[in-house]
Amino acid sequence: MEKTTQCIAGGGLLAAIAAVLQFVGSAIRFGPFSVSLVLIPIVLGAALYGWGMGCWLGLVFGAVVLLSGDAGLFLAADPGGAIVTVLSKGIACGAAAGLCAGGCTHGIQDFPFCCRLWPPRWSIGGCFCWAVPAHW
Repeated sequence: MEKTTQCIAGGGLLAAIAAVLQFVGSAIRFGPFSVSLVLIPIVLGAALYGWGMGCWLGLVFGAVVLLSGDAGLFLAADPGGAIVTVLSKGIACGAAAGLCAGGCTHGIQDFPFCCRLWPPRWSIGGCFCWAVPAHW
């Protein structure tokens, strides 16, 4: 990924949008669960700037989740495991979005279906995402 001014500025703007959407989404609750609107800028950044930017935006998402208190229950149970899980699931979500978007641009037939399924699965799956088969 070539780091041009447009890439750096776009990544910064998308990171700010991701942080704001996470904080706004944490205020919208369905029972004990909060809504995650942050997948939109992660997938958009990964599609525009590559999987590296997707990883960065996923890391920003994970850091905001830790700072906002959404992972408070998990932090109380196992702080180290919660930090590793939250950050790695965000990074994996961005990487999956970027790799799928890269496959879409290279004309691989199965990737448009993959682009719609994998990023939400990585984000929702959390620590269970490693056990999910690729053809699930």
